[in-house]
Amino acid sequence: MLTEDPVPTAESDAPLRICAICDGFDALLRMSAWLAHLPANASRSDLSLTEALDILHQPEAQDFDQIILAPDTGKSVAPKLVTGVLQAAASLNCDLMLLLPPGARLTLPQIPGMQIHYGPPFALPDPRADHEADRPGIARDEALPAPDAAPRPGEVAPQTGRPLLTRLLRRRSVNAAPQTRAFTAPELPQQPCRILAFQPVAGGVGATTIAVNLAVELSRLSPPSDICLIDLNPQFGNAGTYLDLPVNSRVTDAYRQLSALDYDSFQSCLLRLSDHLRVFTAPAEILPVDGISERDLRRIIALARDSADLVLLDLPHLITDWSGTAWAEADAIFTTSRADVRSAQNMARLLALLRSERLADGRLFHLLNMVPARPDAGWTASRYGFETGLGAGFFRLLPDGGPEVGAACNSGTPLWRAAPDNPLRKGILGLGELLAPKIGRRHLNETGTA
Repeated sequence: MLTEDPVPTAESDAPLRICAICDGFDALLRMSAWLAHLPANASRSDLSLTEALDILHQPEAQDFDQIILAPDTGKSVAPKLVTGVLQAAASLNCDLMLLLPPGARLTLPQIPGMQIHYGPPFALPDPRADHEADRPGIARDEALPAPDAAPRPGEVAPQTGRPLLTRLLRRRSVNAAPQTRAFTAPELPQQPCRILAFQPVAGGVGATTIAVNLAVELSRLSPPSDICLIDLNPQFGNAGTYLDLPVNSRVTDAYRQLSALDYDSFQSCLLRLSDHLRVFTAPAEILPVDGISERDLRRIIALARDSADLVLLDLPHLITDWSGTAWAEADAIFTTSRADVRSAQNMARLLALLRSERLADGRLFHLLNMVPARPDAGWTASRYGFETGLGAGFFRLLPDGGPEVGAACNSGTPLWRAAPDNPLRKGILGLGELLAPKIGRRHLNETGTA
């Protein structure tokens, strides 16, 4: 049982003791949105449903002031397990709260005094307040109605809290700002970087847009560095499209004979965008992803290292047999995601794989893309829930660039030229300025001379 130690404050001598129970990333985001508004000195124990079923029957469970349950309401929902946890929690002398997404319908037993809240967004909770306005309970073997559904005769409509939160956000009340624990982002490696890998956790999160424009920005910084961008999506790679580069039939030929690829043939595949940026584009035809072996990828990366100071690998959003080789060869791996459940779920799977194989120890950095200019409380809670699942902070938050980004990509024009004042362009430039001092030079690494 993971317990966070409370931080003593002058406002309360007895910190609120909370048991937070949830399973799944969508439930975690829901729970985080609720917990974000609780007192900073609250002491919390985080449990899964199966852990809770055991812990709530133990004597120490009597110490909880609140038990908050956010069950998974998707296809993997386990009604019997949820019912067992609710019945165990009801036997304790503490507040019991159930957090459900808007429109959820579950068949659960009647629990007198249980509070039901739909969201996010949630109303700001008053953990020690009386429950006069709370819903008295759920009828046995009765489905929970959606929050906007009309109440049945004799039934109290659930309180969603939307009007209250709307008013608070409109007034920009200080109380509406969530109190969250700050997660620390990892620092870049101390040693020089020669290979950077960009791994999207889902399609459409902007990893290629970031990789392409970062390569352009790095090639323009002073002192100049030779940059090589490699599009490793042999089926639907778009790096060349975003830079308006012509189709290179030699890349297709190289893919068909990767075992024979040498320095000269690799150089013939590179398209020069500027004096300091060359690109290995995707093939002109759709080729099988498994047509690349681990040995082939090592050869491509080695040839790229001989051709540039820094190599950027634009990886596909699917995991291949050679993905582990790309991660192992990289000095830093940048995952790219959005603040949505799809990204969070895929990130959980990716982290489980990386940790089980120990493929990215100390080299994993998370980029959160398409960050709104003025995040609301719900978005902030989603980000906090995402970071809770990561166990670390995002390395960089990249702003949503709006329609200008799509227009630049469609025209094959880098952002620095198409929209130099675009917020995403400025965010990528800032990332480039942070990475530039870490770039290793070929003559330093390979000859050992200054």
